[in-house]
Amino acid sequence: MPSHCILYLPRLFDLDPQYLRQNDLESPPALTTLVSRAESTRLDVACSPLHTVAQLVGYGIQSAAEIPMARLRLPAESSAQAGTLWCADPVGMQVDRDSAVMLPPDVLQISAAEAQQLIAALNQHFVEDGLRFVMHTPQHWLLHSATPLQVQTTELPDVIGQDVRNYLPRGEAALHWRRIANEIEMLLFNHPVNQQREAQQQWPITGVWLWGGGAVPNTVQSNLDRVYTDDDTAATIACAVSLPTQKLPANLHRFDWSARQAIAILLLQPFDVQQLIQLEAHWFAPLVTALREGKLQQLTLHTRAQLFVITRRSIRRWWRRRHPLTHWCQHD
Repeated sequence: MPSHCILYLPRLFDLDPQYLRQNDLESPPALTTLVSRAESTRLDVACSPLHTVAQLVGYGIQSAAEIPMARLRLPAESSAQAGTLWCADPVGMQVDRDSAVMLPPDVLQISAAEAQQLIAALNQHFVEDGLRFVMHTPQHWLLHSATPLQVQTTELPDVIGQDVRNYLPRGEAALHWRRIANEIEMLLFNHPVNQQREAQQQWPITGVWLWGGGAVPNTVQSNLDRVYTDDDTAATIACAVSLPTQKLPANLHRFDWSARQAIAILLLQPFDVQQLIQLEAHWFAPLVTALREGKLQQLTLHTRAQLFVITRRSIRRWWRRRHPLTHWCQHD
């Protein structure tokens, strides 16, 4: 098998063009070499990051709503009836008069004791509704529903930093779930755990976010040999199909391409100009060298809306015009 690297950077072109100009980063030489000498394709549909990860590792799913994250967290329940097992992760929101913005989960720093107390209160309250909450980790909860919830949801990572009112569940049982969600918010608001958190100037846990209730596909066939990512959710998706996973490499200068494997490097988080400088030096430049020396046969740079395929042959197209990074930021 030829060595092939898929580099998935959905946030690559999210950087502010004006900020790039101010920091003299309009044309990072290695990155602009890669994109200018590639065969580029604009995707018809820009999928969410987790949906793309699921597709890359071999899940034949058509929408993000089909991601079976709850079943991947709890493999013993993988055959549960559709709509009866969900991720119901604890969340916090910054609420003002015009919006309710989802906070990054890591700012909550929920302890196991806090999670257990809140889940106990929720289970006591909703026992007659056939709902049962379970702690997978303090930051990741699951919901068992005695009857299927017929809703379409948005995965939590895509809602972070956004007004949640634009991402509420849709479908036949949407109004039913909103009633449940409102009751959850009222119960948590008055709970001693949140009162203590606010007294300690911590963000309160204001609700749970329902997502990841899809069914596990009957067959999953991956063309990858290994996945590198620091994203726990992406790693869970990869591990579920028995793909070896490792943390992101600090640099690719000494990366061993001799194994001739197909690998995916997944950096899902947003990054700033300083991180771009690090990526240019430690990822993009070594990738250009590996392609030129024939150690890497093909690189597929995957952004949110575009694919750039670079080969040992195409990296030599010195006559190709190099567009500045700001050009791609405006067209992704």
